[in-house]
Amino acid sequence: MPDYNLQFFAEEPVDNGGDNNEPPTPEEKTFTQADIDRLVKERLERERKKYADYDDLKKAREELEKIRQGEMSEVEKLKVEHEKILAEKAELEARALALETGRMKEKLLSAAGLPLELADRLKGANEDEIKADLEEVKKLFKPTSIGGPSNPGTQKEESDEARGKRMAEERAKKQAPQEGFNPWG
Repeated sequence: MPDYNLQFFAEEPVDNGGDNNEPPTPEEKTFTQADIDRLVKERLERERKKYADYDDLKKAREELEKIRQGEMSEVEKLKVEHEKILAEKAELEARALALETGRMKEKLLSAAGLPLELADRLKGANEDEIKADLEEVKKLFKPTSIGGPSNPGTQKEESDEARGKRMAEERAKKQAPQEGFNPWG
């Protein structure tokens, strides 16, 4: 049987640091600061060329508007101006209505003894609708009267006489007897 040298047909071993499991890594390309500056400059020049005629186009548009206005009849000009005035009027009316409604809400909240921060919560376009919504809000909040008891555990309904008697009894309990008191007895 002939002796074949099988090593002759095998690939040459690749040396990649002794680890045969990992493929060799390609070398990373590095850039110098000059390369980066050059690339950025080229990109900026391309972008500026795209929009180089922007000012010319803007001027041309303005001239076209002037020509169109010159060609419009006096009636058309008045119509355009009238539409602008109507739009401004509608905006001002809406702002005035919003201010008036806000004042009305604040007035009704103050009268009801509720905090003014609830004005944004109230809904309605007129006074009747706002009052109806305010009644719903009153159900959620129980306003406290000024000067009322701050401690809910105290007696709420106590006449002046009953309170006077109670206070006198408490005072009598606190006072020590004047005569015959024997602290060791």
